[in-house]
Amino acid sequence: GEGREGGEETLRWPANGETPHLQLCRWSKLRKDLYKAKKDKFDTTKVPDVYDNAMYDVVHNEHLGLAALPELYRVAHTLASYVVPQEYGIEKHDKVHIGLEIGSPPP
Repeated sequence: GEGREGGEETLRWPANGETPHLQLCRWSKLRKDLYKAKKDKFDTTKVPDVYDNAMYDVVHNEHLGLAALPELYRVAHTLASYVVPQEYGIEKHDKVHIGLEIGSPPP
């Protein structure tokens, strides 16, 4: 797109062809999915998505200087380390059972 060629201008655009608008939409949707304002509740199943998105931006978009990103990544990483095992099981037999349930066709 225009303004993406060369030097300083390139440094202001997200990586891999993502536009600033798409990056904003990606995070806005995730924020909406994570926190349900009407219910005043968080959907903890979205924590891994926050972590994945934060990691992506830390790796690919560090050049944008997103000030809150390092702290968001740190918190998301910590939360994900507790949430992810709960989703996919801690013990081997739990992981096998959950994997079979996920991989089975619907009744």
